[in-house]
Amino acid sequence: MERKLFNYYSIDECSNVDKLHQELNKFVEEGVLDYKLEDRDIVKITDIDLTEDQVEDIEKILDGLDVFPYLDYNNGQEDSDDDYYGDSDWDENEY
Repeated sequence: MERKLFNYYSIDECSNVDKLHQELNKFVEEGVLDYKLEDRDIVKITDIDLTEDQVEDIEKILDGLDVFPYLDYNNGQEDSDDDYYGDSDWDENEY
């Protein structure tokens, strides 16, 4: 099974932000990953050409630094329960 990174990670509990940037920059220098700070405590990671071993290494780095996937974050907007159905074509008034 192919390993894949999440798009957004919360760094508000990160034990060493400088070390996180240092480790991620190694992959950026190799040209296989890009990342940027989306919000004060949210980092967006883009997999450019990571191997499965590199993804596994990054997952270990993130886990070791208490950096967790931020599943409720999408393009700078936190998901809310009001948007449960998203942009679907479903119209509640049709039924």
